[in-house]
Amino acid sequence: MEQYTLKIDSRTSLCFIGPPLSAGPCPAVMYFALSAEENLYLDPYNQPALFLSSHPIRVFSITLPGHEDFSKAKNALATWAKEIEEGIDPISNFIDQALNAIAYLIEENIAVPSKIAVMGLSRGAYFALHVGARCPEVKWILGFSPLINFSDIFEFDSIKDCTLLQSFQSDKLLDSLINKEIRLYIGNRDTRVGTENSFLFIEKIAMRAFQKKRKEAPAELIIYPSIGYKGHGTGKNTFKEGCLWLKEKLI
Repeated sequence: MEQYTLKIDSRTSLCFIGPPLSAGPCPAVMYFALSAEENLYLDPYNQPALFLSSHPIRVFSITLPGHEDFSKAKNALATWAKEIEEGIDPISNFIDQALNAIAYLIEENIAVPSKIAVMGLSRGAYFALHVGARCPEVKWILGFSPLINFSDIFEFDSIKDCTLLQSFQSDKLLDSLINKEIRLYIGNRDTRVGTENSFLFIEKIAMRAFQKKRKEAPAELIIYPSIGYKGHGTGKNTFKEGCLWLKEKLI
C-alpha cells in the first residue's frame, strides 16, 4: 500500500496510508507507536494501520519524541525521564504537536470532523488517551497494551515525586474521557505497564461518570492471555479485534 507524507509545519510531518487526498475528506485515525514511517510499515506494529486503511479510512502517523528510528525507541523512556528531571517537557510539547496536526487535517478538509479517532500501542496508547481527551473532535480512543502513567514504569523510578512528572498523570483526564468511547486491550500478566493499572483506570472513568450522573461510561477493557516479553506483547488477532470495533464506529 502506498504511503504518503504531509508536511504540517517546520517541525511536524505526518505519514499516512489509505485513500489518496484526491478522494476528498475521509474518516481519520491518528496512530501513535514508534516513528511515523515505522508505524505504517514495520511488522507487527503496523498491523492496526494496515487493517484500518484497507477500508475507506486514512491512518495518520506521527513520530513520538525520541523515536526517530527503532534502535532509539528502546531508550526513549529513559531519555524522557532524564529530560523531565532537568525540567524539560517532551510530553506536553508532543501532545500539542499532535493536536495541531489533527486541527490541520480538519481545516484542510482532509478528515471528516465527525469521524476522527486516535489509536496507540503501549506508550503510544498513553498519548492516544491524552490527545483524545483534549481534542473535542475525537470521539473514539483505542489502546493496545496501554501505558497509563509514567510513574508506573521503572525508567521513572528515581523521579516519581517530580512535580513535572506528576502533572502528566492520566487521572487528570477523567472528566474529559467520560465523554469518549474508549476500548483498551491488555495482557493478563503485563509486568511492563501493569495489567492492574489499565483495570483501575477504566474503573476510575466509570466512577467519575457515575459521579457526574451519566447513565453509563462507554469505556471498556479487554483482557487477553499475555504474550511476549514481560507479557507486554499484542498479537495480530488482538489488533484485528480492536480495529474491527473502531472500523464499525468510523464507517
